[in-house]
Amino acid sequence: MNVVKETHYGHNHTTVHFAKTPIMSTYLVEMFVGKYNFREGKYKKFNGEVIPVRMYSPPEKLNNTEFAVQEMLKILKSFANYTGFDYMLPKLGEYVNYNLNLFNLTRVLQII
Repeated sequence: MNVVKETHYGHNHTTVHFAKTPIMSTYLVEMFVGKYNFREGKYKKFNGEVIPVRMYSPPEKLNNTEFAVQEMLKILKSFANYTGFDYMLPKLGEYVNYNLNLFNLTRVLQII
């Protein structure tokens, strides 16, 4: 979810508060730690709201993520048009969960 507040304590410590997450199964919650960058696209919902759509990868693989981002945007639009329901969360990060979709990086980049 979106960051609501950050409190910094000294040089290396920060407390991050996030917006309330919708009710979901516990197996869909995930922690992600590592040195990753992302490529971002923008998805415009039916109501005009624009949300970020991101594809995360190691920095050395970032140049290989443009296709994946463009396909995510097409898929979101297709699903919304087909179902009549827009994506309900404030962002989408691709990395196969609710808000953070986890894929085998090698396979995703091999497809590209």
